[in-house]
Amino acid sequence: MSRQKALLIGRSVRGNQPLAQRESMQLIRSRRRSLMLEIHPERGLLVRAPLRMPQKEIEAFLHSRRDWIDKHQAHLRHERRLRGPRRYEPGEVFGYLGEELTLAHEPGDSMRRRPKAQRRGASLVLTLHRAGTLSGEERRQALRDSVIAWYRQAAHIELPPRVAFFCDQLDLPLPAISIAHQRRRWGSCSSRSGLRLNVRLLLCDETLIDYVVAHEVCHLREMNHGPRFHDLLEGLIPEARRLSQRLGRESERYRF
Repeated sequence: MSRQKALLIGRSVRGNQPLAQRESMQLIRSRRRSLMLEIHPERGLLVRAPLRMPQKEIEAFLHSRRDWIDKHQAHLRHERRLRGPRRYEPGEVFGYLGEELTLAHEPGDSMRRRPKAQRRGASLVLTLHRAGTLSGEERRQALRDSVIAWYRQAAHIELPPRVAFFCDQLDLPLPAISIAHQRRRWGSCSSRSGLRLNVRLLLCDETLIDYVVAHEVCHLREMNHGPRFHDLLEGLIPEARRLSQRLGRESERYRF
């Protein structure tokens, strides 16, 4: 018989603790000495307990940590919404310069194929026009194209001033700037064509945006990743290394 077993404990927390009613929790017993809670991005809440610990003792522990559990599971649900497949339907959330925009739809009377996107407060509203008659993947693609077009237009407004700021810091002339939608590269620099920045940057918060922009501006002077490049970058963004790691961890959040 296995020395470790796992089961769902939907009955573990009742009464004034609504958590177990909302999310299943996986209890994993093993030859450990103490209880531990873990929030797993795919498996949810894991409760790791000693083999012979009484169920009542586990339940009491869960009750004592219910605020922590609520907080972290709410965060996990939010992360799953951001990382889940995009359908571009009402209620989906998109990042924008550290804020969140909730997608909404409204009907339109134009024969335009592409919906028109515009921001209204904390909402990104798609006026559907002819797209309201589309279905399936054709509809999804039309909605997606409109969202990206809106972000691209915003990027042309938001990103050049940031490039200009860091160029001033390094006493560099302002380069040509283009906006692209790329899956992997956040930016690139060429001595011939200037800077190319990813429209997905606008899904990030401003700290990450400034890090990427400063990174590419530094390449105008140092076209490699040698010590002089890193000294230059850390002079502009002291936490550059930490932000680079963070962007790597969170990159899947920032996508269309």
